[in-house]
Formats: sequence, C-alpha cells, structure tokens
Amino acid sequence: MPVRTNVHGFDEVRRTLQGLQSKGWGLDVKPDHGSLLGLADDDHLQYLRADSARELTKNWDAGRYNIRSKTLESDVAIGTAPLVVASTTLVTNFNADLWDGFQFSDYLNQAVKTTSSPTFANATISTDLTVSGELKGARCIIGDYTRATVFSNDVTMPWGNVTPGGTDDALIMPHAGSIIGHSVAFTSVAGAGNNNVTFRVYLDGVVKASLDIAINATPTGQYSGETVVSRGTVTFTAGQAIHVQCDFTGAGIGNPSLSDVMGLVEVQFNA
Repeated sequence: MPVRTNVHGFDEVRRTLQGLQSKGWGLDVKPDHGSLLGLADDDHLQYLRADSARELTKNWDAGRYNIRSKTLESDVAIGTAPLVVASTTLVTNFNADLWDGFQFSDYLNQAVKTTSSPTFANATISTDLTVSGELKGARCIIGDYTRATVFSNDVTMPWGNVTPGGTDDALIMPHAGSIIGHSVAFTSVAGAGNNNVTFRVYLDGVVKASLDIAINATPTGQYSGETVVSRGTVTFTAGQAIHVQCDFTGAGIGNPSLSDVMGLVEVQFNA
C-alpha cells in the first residue's frame, strides 16, 4: 500500500527504507512524489514560482543561453536606461520611436538619400562645399574680376589676374538663371575728379546691369559700391557669356587712374 510521509527529503526517505530492508523487514516501498505532504507549501525560497509571484533578489545571468519571450517590458522609471547593450552590431528589424530623444521629424521631414532631392529653407555652410553635379537654385558668386595694374581708359575686366582681351574675359554660364547683382572696390591713385567710373555687366555683349561710382574732387582714395537686381529681372540661358566692362564717364577733365580693382558678379541658377 502507498506510504504517506511528511519527510520532504527523498534521500532521507531512501536511506530509511534501505535501513528497514537491511534488518529483514522486506518492505518494498516506492514513495510517490504526489503523495508527499506539504507540496503546496511555498517554503522553498530558492526557487522561482511559475506564476512569477516571487521576484528575483539578485541579478540573473543566463550565461551563453538565450532568453526568449513574445514581448520584453521594462517598468523602470525615467532616468534609468531600460536596456544596456554592450555590442555595437546592427540589430535587424529594430524599430525605435525616438532618435536621441527626439522624433525623426524634429530633424528631417523628407528623404535625404543619395538619390533624393531634399529642400532646405535655410542652410549655412561653414566650410568648403564640393559639388560633383549641378548646383541649382542657389545664390552663387560665379567668379571675381580683378585688375591690379594702373589704368585710366575703358577696359574689359578679366576674370582673375589675366591679361585683358583673352578668352578669360567672359564666363560661359553652365545653366539657366538670373544675374542678381554685382559689386566692386578700387583705389583711385591719381587724376581729375568729378568723373564717374561705371562698371557694366554684359550678357552676350548686351549691358544688363551697371553700377556708377562718382570720383569726387579729391580723386585719390578707396571706393566701393554694390548693386542688387531682383531675381528674374535679368535672366540668361545655359551657354550665354557674361563679362564686365569698366567705363569712364562724366564732365571732369581727363580720367582718374585706378588700380587694385576687384569685384564680384552674383547669379542664381534656376532650380
């Protein structure tokens, strides 16, 4: 018949039965686990409960093994990282709601892939910009015209420190756009006052923008000026040539002598 016992240790039960058999009692008792007393007693604190009623009292290390579940939930309060990761390996299919504490739309609201065409309302470039394709829609200084030597007659300004009259006198536009202004600065070293120095911007030989600077009664000194043209007022197409002419005009007797002439022409290519 089954024997019920309140002894919880199976090893102790086995030793007791073996002792009885050695004395010739001839008992053949095999205790059944389900017949033991106190099975429902929650007095084994070293074990976890299947209903998760008992929390861990120390960190749990699964070693080299995986812990799998349908979901993984953290209830730690804000201020403590809910997940600590040592590896920097990419996690496939990991989808996070925030990016460094912000929504992705707080940074970008459009695609910026190499094949995308993003648009920015304002962008500041603090270092060199290298463009391998077409640069469109931006305000661009297409070049500078300079003349370091002294002159006092009308002259076509070269782009860069080159000899006037060469192929560098004009710049060929790579794209359609608008001339939106030009500026100039120079030194008047000698000559009569009451004259104007006029800097003209030509498009295929036709004047499209001009800037007059008056040389006063004391002709020597530094002079500068700037003109702005609304976009779309002076337009050009791809392949047209832009050059700059310096003319002397006015009621003065003789022309002043200029040196160290530097200027910029600004265009905006169409988007």
